Amino acid sequence: MRIAFLGLGTMGAPMAENLLRAGHDLTVWNRTIARATPLGAAGAAIAPSPSEAVRGAELVITMLADEHALTAVLGGDEGALAALGPGQLVVEMSTIGRAAALAAAALVVARGARFVDAPVSGTRGPAVRGKLLLLAGGAAEDIAFAAPALAALGTLRHVGPLGAGAATKLVLNAVGAQMLVALAGGLGLAQRLALDPGSVLDLIQAGPFASPLYELKRARLLGDAPGADPDFTIALWEKDQRLVLEEAARLGYAMPTVETVRVLMERAVAAGLGDEDIAAIKHLLS
Repeated sequence: MRIAFLGLGTMGAPMAENLLRAGHDLTVWNRTIARATPLGAAGAAIAPSPSEAVRGAELVITMLADEHALTAVLGGDEGALAALGPGQLVVEMSTIGRAAALAAAALVVARGARFVDAPVSGTRGPAVRGKLLLLAGGAAEDIAFAAPALAALGTLRHVGPLGAGAATKLVLNAVGAQMLVALAGGLGLAQRLALDPGSVLDLIQAGPFASPLYELKRARLLGDAPGADPDFTIALWEKDQRLVLEEAARLGYAMPTVETVRVLMERAVAAGLGDEDIAAIKHLLS
């Protein structure tokens, strides 16, 4: 399949690499060209602009930091919308929230193209291994069209109509952030009670509160440099919690525990930890 991939950050670069490894005809674009160079060396075409990247592509994938980055990539004379047309399918995989996903869908459909919102659940490790969970919202035929290519990225789940993918991702992010902060706090308490945090984590994993997420963060939370070489940064986690709270507010639904987590992450960003892994939150709990 002829694929254009826009956005080669921590998640996007390994995702694009997996598509290339699967044998697809891949064109990539990134705001910072240096991020695209390794993929170019591996056989991908490097486009000078989003519009050039999507020209002639059957499938266009966007994997960007936030709604503002997506707006910039879609719009303008050199934006993706300028070259989109009938027969093309855009799969938006960023975490941008339901309202932004639906707004982007309207712009794409107005050009005669099709749209699926399919944000991913998982961090850099699963992205590298092609083991992400893809939460797709859109028409069944559009998701079926993209499925053979998306199989290189992980497990695809059709969760509902347009916007359902983004909505589902908000729910997963709200739960996941609270789990991670709770674990960091719990292990910090264990240490202050003169318990061995590693042994306590073993007990958590042996009982009803066990989670693969906890095992994934074990080395970071028990080590001295939890935030180094981040799988997913605190700044991005904080952005995601803001999206959760904005959607909840729109529905008149209070989520005080999410607000507490978001404030803690905001404090971490203000303390200079924004570019570190979420496990570095333990520094604020010491």
